[in-house]
Amino acid sequence: MSTILQAEGIKKAFGGIQALNGASIAVEEGEIHGLIGPNGSGKTTLFNVITGYAQADAGQVVFRGQQIGLYRPGRIMSLGIGRTFQLTRIFSRLTVLENMFVPSRDGFGKTLFGGWASHADRQRAMELLNLVGIAKLAHLHAGNLSYGQRKLLEIATVMMLEPEVILLDEPAGGVNPTMIGHIRNRIEELNRNGVTFLIVEHNMGFVMELCDHVTVMHRGQTLDSGTPDKVRKNEAVLDAYLGD
Repeated sequence: MSTILQAEGIKKAFGGIQALNGASIAVEEGEIHGLIGPNGSGKTTLFNVITGYAQADAGQVVFRGQQIGLYRPGRIMSLGIGRTFQLTRIFSRLTVLENMFVPSRDGFGKTLFGGWASHADRQRAMELLNLVGIAKLAHLHAGNLSYGQRKLLEIATVMMLEPEVILLDEPAGGVNPTMIGHIRNRIEELNRNGVTFLIVEHNMGFVMELCDHVTVMHRGQTLDSGTPDKVRKNEAVLDAYLGD
């Protein structure tokens, strides 16, 4: 495998708070990579830097050999990097199917003014909804979905732009055990279809069972990186969690 996405020596401060202090991560093409660490360790800030929602004070972000650290979110998304958020971002007054077209390059023109760009667009949307297991809910307003179903919808909407890499921010957070299993299965299926994942998650069982590689952050820095088995045996990782 080759490195598809890399952040190296990232520093980011908010006022007097140093959120990231030289954090680094390398994601290999085709893997499911977990990003873990105690609360406040800088995981979401690193996500925001990688996806253009925050600009690093130092360091670089590279995607397929191209430096993207100064790009805005829309440009980064167009290159092939998608993401979800810790708090789901869906449009509750639109139907599930209409939500699928919000992240499209043509945006609201398809959903608010009637009609679809093509039959192929609608077919692809339904195929993705079927892939994540919520196609039967396509006609419902998204506000009627359970929290877990909303997370599945968000993953499906990200897939509309056919990203090579998807960053998931706590996909198992606040979700019941049955739905967690369903989300895990959908991630594995998408991964088998060629999508690379970088996942921030506090559910350690979810991460250790799902991920090929895990990076651990603590106080804005990278504490360890390796296989789940290697990371879980690192005493410094245990101390970081127990200490917080």
